[in-house]
Amino acid sequence: VRSEIERFIRNDPELNWSLWMSGEYDLGMGIWIKSLSDYKRVFFKFSSKFDKYIKKRFFSLATGLTQYPYRFLLDRDDSRKIVMSETKEVYITDETDKKILVELHNNARKTLTEIAGKVGVNYKTVSERIKKLERKKVLLGTRAIVDHEVLGYTYYKLLLNLTHDDKDKISSIKRDLHKM
Repeated sequence: VRSEIERFIRNDPELNWSLWMSGEYDLGMGIWIKSLSDYKRVFFKFSSKFDKYIKKRFFSLATGLTQYPYRFLLDRDDSRKIVMSETKEVYITDETDKKILVELHNNARKTLTEIAGKVGVNYKTVSERIKKLERKKVLLGTRAIVDHEVLGYTYYKLLLNLTHDDKDKISSIKRDLHKM
């Protein structure tokens, strides 16, 4: 079943990460979507195929994510971070922006000239677009993908239920998620 689930997640463009765990839950999945109805649709697609294997569900809405650099690799304190959070401002990309983002996603070490050749625009246009994507906080950074195991590190994820002052907001989110 695990290999079938992994294949499903790998082949579905709306599912962007999976995490196999030991503990209360066996599998976590990440979904980048634009609305709760999109979330329901994606979950239904997964659930309709694998529901017979699902014993317990827990839904969570990420309202903020902070990514810190690999500090275990550094000999000094590094306060840099990338913050992703809910926002009311939505930046509308055009096809050129999307193509540039795809090229950067595939290989962020490409030169502006290489990206320009793939996208079909001038390298100066690519440079201006990247700067604009950075200013608008669409492009938050680039990073090396490090194999932690080779360095002797194991990845652990800690999920906590916290007490909240804004119980009405939390209750509303839970009600919406449980309607699925």
